[in-house]
Amino acid sequence: MFAEDGLTTLIGLLRGFEPEVLDLARRIVLHDPAAVARRRGDPALFARVPPHKRLGAAGPDRCLPIGNLTSQFFANVYLDALDQHVKRTLGARHDVRYVDDFVLLHTDAGVLRAWEDRIRTFLAERLRLEAHPVPEIRPVSEGVDFVGYVVRPGYLLPRGRVVQHLEQRLCEQERALGLRLSRSNATSSEPKEQGHA
Repeated sequence: MFAEDGLTTLIGLLRGFEPEVLDLARRIVLHDPAAVARRRGDPALFARVPPHKRLGAAGPDRCLPIGNLTSQFFANVYLDALDQHVKRTLGARHDVRYVDDFVLLHTDAGVLRAWEDRIRTFLAERLRLEAHPVPEIRPVSEGVDFVGYVVRPGYLLPRGRVVQHLEQRLCEQERALGLRLSRSNATSSEPKEQGHA
């Protein structure tokens, strides 16, 4: 669900679309899933979700994209203005954006710092968004952290956090599989009743 000012901005960006599309967009972005949400499952698992990724913790004046195709579509519509600003106003020639993650490349770190300030101002004033703090500016040869990977010239590696999560999940699955196998072995080793002819 979008906050009212975010909705106004989004609808403004969709001006060229058919009225039916605008009506559908309003229905989607005005829908408040928290109002009809039911919590299922283990509360301990829910508690592991970071607050910044919880719909209920976002607050009434904040938008929180829910990981579905419409969220990705609206994020791309909404952030197209940023793409245009980066290309046309800043004159960046080397940029990559995937939904809300983006990377700018330049040979001069001073230019990148200046762009960061201008992008923050643009996001706040034009789109009413706030960017996460930028990690230090560093050479591409040290790798670029982007959408779950560290991208290096010629190859890429998954983030350490992604690898740790995978290892945890594999251990959990291995334990679950071990329990199932031990139960299966216990039942198959029980003596079977002999049938009568």
